[in-house]
Amino acid sequence: MIVAEITLKAIPLLISLSVIIATGYLTWAYCHRRLKLPKKLLKHPNVKHELKLIEKRHISHNVRLFRFELPPNTCLGLEPGQHIYVSAHINGSLVVRTYSPVSSIHDTGFMDLIIKVYFRDTHENYPNGGKMSQFLNELKLGENVQVRGPAGRMVYKGGPGEFVIRGDNKSPAKVLRADKINMIAGGSGITPMLQILNTLFMDDPLTAASKSKVSLVYANQTEDDILCRTRLDEITRKYPERFKIWYTLSQPPTNWAFGKGRVTKDMFEKHLYPPDVDNLTICLICGPTPMVNFSCLPALLELRYEPSRCFVY
Repeated sequence: MIVAEITLKAIPLLISLSVIIATGYLTWAYCHRRLKLPKKLLKHPNVKHELKLIEKRHISHNVRLFRFELPPNTCLGLEPGQHIYVSAHINGSLVVRTYSPVSSIHDTGFMDLIIKVYFRDTHENYPNGGKMSQFLNELKLGENVQVRGPAGRMVYKGGPGEFVIRGDNKSPAKVLRADKINMIAGGSGITPMLQILNTLFMDDPLTAASKSKVSLVYANQTEDDILCRTRLDEITRKYPERFKIWYTLSQPPTNWAFGKGRVTKDMFEKHLYPPDVDNLTICLICGPTPMVNFSCLPALLELRYEPSRCFVY
């Protein structure tokens, strides 16, 4: 009886000790995690940083992956939807281009860009080719470029499909929510889309709660021009209920199973999520200017998508 009475009296004490220990552990874990959070390189959009090229990989005959070094335990500091400015002096002139990294926003120590190289004398309308893409292609390991950012008018905040969008740098931001996300990309316009896809479909408890569905129409000239196809097809296999993709090619190979020709209204009507009365569908568009202005936007307006929910990078 005495032993039982002592045991009963000890139970509240044991519970209190357990609570104290658990609280102490959680506090230590939180502080430890905070101390280990990576630093952000890009804190002000007008401050330039010298980044060293540490790897160059040939993806195809005209597509390269460029890996640039970041300081230890440092991430680039972008949010999904944002991009960077890369600048270099080429033939005596300052050249600046915008790019969306394809590495994860959480990656530390490096940043990856996938860029299509526009070589000289390969396109009749652009006989000199792309200044920056050719410069990067010729850049040697150990050499630097200047990078600044973050930049961009749209940020994907995750969770329940939340987007923060500005009309311009002086306009107040608007918050849009979408449970269905339509993406239309042409050529290298896939890179900002991939940035959001990697956030939506990463194995992370913070994004696992998102149930947003995505439909992507991706246009290219040839099958070899399709960028990041391995990753796109991987997402399709892992999340078939939440992600679907429709490729279309101007010059398709024999027995091509997807679309043929340029993007069209009929293609969007068949493969994109339709507009809805609750305005929970958003359209993201990135590609060559003629494709955007003469094919995408007129077709979306004709299909009655809300213009304020059609965002062009």
